[in-house]
Amino acid sequence: MNWVLALTASILLLQQAPRVEKHGAHRTITNAPQGATTTRNVLIVGNSLSYFNEMPWMLEQIALSKKALPRLHVEFSGGSGMTLEQHWRTGKAVKRINEDRWDLVVLQAQSTEALRTPANFETYARRFDALIRSRGARTVILGTWAPRDSRFSQRAFDEEYEKTARVLGATLAPVGSAWEQLETRGIKLFEDDTHPNVAGSYLVATVLYAVTYGASPAGATHSFDVHFEIPEFYRRSLEHDRIDEVTAAAIQASAWTAVRRANAN
Repeated sequence: MNWVLALTASILLLQQAPRVEKHGAHRTITNAPQGATTTRNVLIVGNSLSYFNEMPWMLEQIALSKKALPRLHVEFSGGSGMTLEQHWRTGKAVKRINEDRWDLVVLQAQSTEALRTPANFETYARRFDALIRSRGARTVILGTWAPRDSRFSQRAFDEEYEKTARVLGATLAPVGSAWEQLETRGIKLFEDDTHPNVAGSYLVATVLYAVTYGASPAGATHSFDVHFEIPEFYRRSLEHDRIDEVTAAAIQASAWTAVRRANAN
């Protein structure tokens, strides 16, 4: 019996382990089951606020732990510090949206873009939304958090993201409002003055899980004991830090509360 349990555990571990997949010229880290034909496909268009700590993979891991159906496949398109205008003009995200069938496309702006250049942010959010809709997918606006040294308040960020989502008829992923509430309670989410630590990335992932499935992330895995052969600064927190059960439960609850409140109407 013991060897059966050990074998089962090994298989589950292999199923959840991250791997690199190639899609044409694109590479993505995923744990979605190989050869799966029925999946919920999510594309995240963003920058380091989204890719820190392999958040797209973390989102897949959360869905897997919740046994969510359809199974989740997440990809990322972008690069460090990119704005929505840069995403549009380089054409990579546009090409990726056109190449595959997506259920959701998440738009994550540069950290202060929405308030620093609101007209530009709204213009390119609108262009992306039109393209996303033409491909039969749903647009998600990821509401980010105010950097520690920002001259803009979190409320100002929230209002701009809420307005843009409302005008577009898009879904809002209100990470920023949940972030502020958790930080006020003493839960540390910053890696530096801008980027998320592993708990911060976990908050982003739980909010996106709630938006993707319309369900609470309560009880989702919060253990990510992974190590990569190639060290990268942006996933140091993922490899070395751990989220305790009490912190994970607080993040899950805040994520679900924020999503329900933001998309109540």
